[in-house]
Amino acid sequence: MIKKILKRNKKILKRKINFLKDPLRNFIKDKRHQRNNLYAYYYQHLDVVDKTVLYESRDGKSMTDSPLAIFEYLLHQPNFKDYTHIWSIEDFETLKPILNKYRDDKNVIFVKRNSKDYLKYLATAKYLINNSTFQPFFICKEEQVYINTWHGTPLKYMGFDIPGNPAHSQNVLRNFLSSDLSY
Repeated sequence: MIKKILKRNKKILKRKINFLKDPLRNFIKDKRHQRNNLYAYYYQHLDVVDKTVLYESRDGKSMTDSPLAIFEYLLHQPNFKDYTHIWSIEDFETLKPILNKYRDDKNVIFVKRNSKDYLKYLATAKYLINNSTFQPFFICKEEQVYINTWHGTPLKYMGFDIPGNPAHSQNVLRNFLSSDLSY
């Protein structure tokens, strides 16, 4: 009987230790966890900065489509000369030809997607323009304006055509519902 109680207590103790250890391990070792925590910190502690626009096209894999058209239009408008334009870029080498086109523009910044700077701008840019979705950790602040230009027709499938569990479409739907303007 005592052996049984000791075994049960050992099991309970192990669960309690893991309950404390796992979040700490995630905080120290898990890159996604660190990214999400840093974004949450920026979200809570930094204010939205007027006259800043963050652009993302196809998860930072390109500079194309409506985000690029909006960027080029705003870049050449006198009313927007004081704006800072930030592009989320996944691979600088792949996009080097188009990045070089804007390298001399003082008000254009390119940031590595998921970097500290990217997370800071995601939490603080007044305008957010995307043709796909921001990641699941993203929450649009009340002061931000989220414009989603959707690279396809949003009324088609909204990600439900992706094989597997329909729950995988939840971030697509969440982004669609979070945007202030969609077209």
